[in-house]
Amino acid sequence: MLVNFLPNLNRLNTLEAQKTLDEEGEEGFLKLRNIALKEDSQSARGEFIFVIDRSGSMYGQRIVNLRNALEKFLKILPKDSYFNILSFGSTFSLYKPQSIKYDDKNL
Repeated sequence: MLVNFLPNLNRLNTLEAQKTLDEEGEEGFLKLRNIALKEDSQSARGEFIFVIDRSGSMYGQRIVNLRNALEKFLKILPKDSYFNILSFGSTFSLYKPQSIKYDDKNL
């Protein structure tokens, strides 16, 4: 899922943790990030287009994780914003022909 959002970040609170993992000689990287946008988050209205990979590589737990993440993003969209979902695999499709207004009815 690709999310591109450019709010006013002058009032950003950030908590970040990084850890390098090493199991059985393999290296990995874990990065947790918690960003809290104060009052600017609800004034950052706009149009949000979520780009979703639904190809075969997303089979199983990956698509479940993606669906959960998308649901969380949709629930925290600013009031009076618009959204749509573009998904792709062997073909592409849009959730709606045009972006729709975010409200409880459209979730």
